[in-house]
Amino acid sequence: MRILLIGDASNFHRTLATGLRQSGCDVTVASAGSGFMKTERDIDLRRPFKGKAGGLALWLRLNGPLRGQLKGFDIVSLSNCIFVDLRPDRVRKIFRRLRRDNGHIFLTALGTDLPYIEECLDPASPLRYNEFRIGDTPAPFALEHPDIIPAWQSSPLRDWCDEFYENIDGAVSALYEYHVALKRRLSPEKIAYGGIPIDLSGLTPVDIPITPAPVRIFLGRHRHRMSEKGTDRFEAAISRAMEMNPGKGELIIVENRPYKEYLSLMRGAHLIVDQAYSYTPATNALLSMAYGIPTVSGGEPAFYDFIENLSSHSSYSRYHSSDSPYPSDCALKVPCPERSDGSGCSLVPFNPLRPVINSPTDIDGMTAMFSHILRHPEILRPIGIASRRFVENNNACKTVAARFLSFWQSKLR
Repeated sequence: MRILLIGDASNFHRTLATGLRQSGCDVTVASAGSGFMKTERDIDLRRPFKGKAGGLALWLRLNGPLRGQLKGFDIVSLSNCIFVDLRPDRVRKIFRRLRRDNGHIFLTALGTDLPYIEECLDPASPLRYNEFRIGDTPAPFALEHPDIIPAWQSSPLRDWCDEFYENIDGAVSALYEYHVALKRRLSPEKIAYGGIPIDLSGLTPVDIPITPAPVRIFLGRHRHRMSEKGTDRFEAAISRAMEMNPGKGELIIVENRPYKEYLSLMRGAHLIVDQAYSYTPATNALLSMAYGIPTVSGGEPAFYDFIENLSSHSSYSRYHSSDSPYPSDCALKVPCPERSDGSGCSLVPFNPLRPVINSPTDIDGMTAMFSHILRHPEILRPIGIASRRFVENNNACKTVAARFLSFWQSKLR
């Protein structure tokens, strides 16, 4: 089967391609390299320079040298309705040509688009909080960037988004949140959950000390997306927790590094801090978990319930409590904040099947969480071991690729 993956974010399509190739598929990745991450691709779709001239140059390449390289595939999966960095009217023309010149067109739902924003803004959504809304109030990111929502709701983009969803053969979601949002536009039989693929071949687990001292806390962030991910609040909370617990912690901040360099820097940490407004561990969190490093991120019960329900009638997860290195009633206690009202940090028995340290959204709750970790660093090693097992059984790139293939093949005409 010949497969073309267009667009990328956080190396998702490139890693998915690895799993698909391990399954015997012929795969081509065409992307802009995920910005500063400089991820690998087979066809480069970057604007060669900024401004209108860069857009024109990319448009001419897509209609000239690249035209023959984007045809004749059995499957094309696009990362977004805006899968190349061009105006909606030009993206529409490229899409129609891809539709004409290839077999089937799918969406890999791995980023923000109009249905996702609609879901985030809807008070009736099962997503109680997100980067745009926390409960009934706008989130910091929405307040700092008031232009983003109107831009997605503009007539040209809305019209194109409507046409896009009407003309794809289906969609596979990367996150629980995106899966929820897809239901706004597509019928259940046109949606599947894939998860995020992680290539474990080069991610050798680190050995977390039994009682690390001081605890090295790694905060990786995009300089221009701090309010979107909550890393500004994390920094404030970690600083407070270290002041309350002098000498017990060390904060390492890494910004805007290329993908391979970022991975190498991550390995020296005892705790990785990812994002505050997510229900699901995303790529950064899963990479650190694959290293066996405990991770603060999104680990909502709704996410775990969702994937465990899938595993009850599919091959989603082969990991059961009997496989765990720790019993489900392990005496260790870990922070598990009640995030519905941001009321702070409580302690629950460590469940090795649900290893993400679920972050609250408010600074006081975050501070309590980090303070508990600094005072009880012995919880980190077992969480790290369980984290690696979770990724091995749920997110190995070949396992995720099998889910994509199963869904795509079910839709072949």
